[in-house]
Amino acid sequence: MNKTDEKVEPKEKQAEKKPSGKLGKKGKIVLAVCAGVAAIALTLGLCLKFLVFTDKEGYYRYFNNFSSGEVKKAEATLTLGEGTQFFGYDPTENVFTTSRIYYYQGGASEMRFGLASDTEEFCLPVYTSIVQIKGEYALVQRVARADEDVKNTYWDIIRYKGAENTPYSLLQNKSVVFSEKEAMSFVGEFLAVHGDLSAPSTLSAYSTFYDYKSWHEPLEKFRIRKGYDVLSSEAYEFLQEDDYLVAYTVDKAYFYNINDAIHSGYLENTESAEYKAFSEITDPGGYDRELNIYYLGNGWFARSARLYTVTPFNGFNMIVANGDTLEYSRTKTDFYNVRTGRTTSFGEIFYLDNVANRYNKKYFAEQSYQLSNISTIVSVGNEHFEYALPFTDPAAMVKDGYSLVYYYYLPHLEEYEQDETNFLGYVGETTYCIIDKDMNVVQPKNALMPTAYIDDVGFTTADPAFTETRSSAYVYDNFMKEKVLKPFEKDSASYIVYFANSSAAIVSEKTKDSEDELFAAIKPSGEIICAFEYAELTYFSEGYSIGYKTMGNEKKYVRVDEKGRETEVEENVLTMFHGAYSYTTEDGKTGLKNYAGVTLIEPINGSVGVLARIMDNETGAAIKLRALVTENNVTRIYDIH
Repeated sequence: MNKTDEKVEPKEKQAEKKPSGKLGKKGKIVLAVCAGVAAIALTLGLCLKFLVFTDKEGYYRYFNNFSSGEVKKAEATLTLGEGTQFFGYDPTENVFTTSRIYYYQGGASEMRFGLASDTEEFCLPVYTSIVQIKGEYALVQRVARADEDVKNTYWDIIRYKGAENTPYSLLQNKSVVFSEKEAMSFVGEFLAVHGDLSAPSTLSAYSTFYDYKSWHEPLEKFRIRKGYDVLSSEAYEFLQEDDYLVAYTVDKAYFYNINDAIHSGYLENTESAEYKAFSEITDPGGYDRELNIYYLGNGWFARSARLYTVTPFNGFNMIVANGDTLEYSRTKTDFYNVRTGRTTSFGEIFYLDNVANRYNKKYFAEQSYQLSNISTIVSVGNEHFEYALPFTDPAAMVKDGYSLVYYYYLPHLEEYEQDETNFLGYVGETTYCIIDKDMNVVQPKNALMPTAYIDDVGFTTADPAFTETRSSAYVYDNFMKEKVLKPFEKDSASYIVYFANSSAAIVSEKTKDSEDELFAAIKPSGEIICAFEYAELTYFSEGYSIGYKTMGNEKKYVRVDEKGRETEVEENVLTMFHGAYSYTTEDGKTGLKNYAGVTLIEPINGSVGVLARIMDNETGAAIKLRALVTENNVTRIYDIH
């Protein structure tokens, strides 16, 4: 059931590179400090100087409260042309990628891509690739025109919606050869190009930023003297929010105010706005390095750097267990305001794992969407797909003006091992704090990880930034007052709350005598609806949950109501989705029903799939559903509500 353990390549385009770098939620962290400063570390670990939460408004000041919503009917909203299908989905822009296979003489074929919403097909699938979508615009890869070299493919920038003559090309008078996907991207309000549009390349020594919204073609605004970094053999990455731009690579960053004067076409920064994480290291070539930059608002940026090797060295303060490899690391984390030049830090924060807020919402939305829309085939013979509960989206959970900052800390001090360098190690874990745009910090009293609220019920669960921790099972009110549903039993049983709403919390149990994870439903009041006997158990929707359990000598699907009463699901369940399930009839047709058994889509001679958008701030729904239905080579999208 734990999808964080899966190694799955989803059908949709992969999410963007995780901004927090190489650590990831599976990295075990061992913090090591010199034995001579162990007492200082202990003091820092136990005496947090963060503000402890006491606000009368409760955690609703920081977190959005979502509604379970209803799943009662499905309405067709768009029919694609014959042979065109939905290929992927961008949950940040709320736009679908469509696809179609074109066949040529001699048996060759090629897939092309287009764009659509729930209700409108913006552009036909004619592009070789949809590289990036931003608002009404998209970066695409296209085939050669009649006057171009057919051996090449080319960049294009299209406005695909928002005007009468869409889609139209912003590069209709240019032939920009496509060579590297990383050479061009939308960055904040700009089109950022390594080099320039005449020759984009990640090996260029400079980069050019264009205004792509004001005219019928991109207008150059400024250049910066950062492109390819020879010392690190890396191309600079860019981040632009508000009036500020950052160019950064593995160990250094340069900050700019885009309203500053431009000299000879270049935007320059000042020496005080240059950051070199480990300038004291005379030979950086002997180490691996990484630097991650996050924006928190009001000119504040978080800067978190790591320098590491596979052998101990003087000055390391963290050990990262990357699989079977220990990475001895030196870390630095601070917060810098490019507007005022002020720098601050918090001693408890050794290294950032990630930052969730509206500025970093694309990564979290894509990760949450992909993790929540993966089913694992566990038995091909009877076409059983394992159901897994949805992953929350912390960037949607937190309100604008606040950031969830995930960081490594010392929850307890525990001797790890002594070696010849006389270092004493301590096990570190991941937690979070809430930081606003004025750098006021709140340390929640009870929750180790951010709290999702659905129907006024709070719970902590797996999200794309961390792996769930087995302990007691809790739910919370909006003041973070906890209700223990099942207490942790040392040497006996541990628990995780995977999902909760006003109907029930879905809780897993793992005992010392079994490697299997079994599920139960418990009301927020603590009343047990059904016991720990389900191999799979959905959340409650329309008053019902669907469970998968052993009955007699075989496993079957059962419908469970809010009083715990079971009835066997009569249909031949094909796939469990969030709020619905597909099934097959005796004559081989496929249909869709909600958990209560109400028919949403009548059986057809085709395929029926469901996509879930988790924590939809546009509708306030905890889970927004759409169905994709293909019959006779024609695909339709349905709004499920």
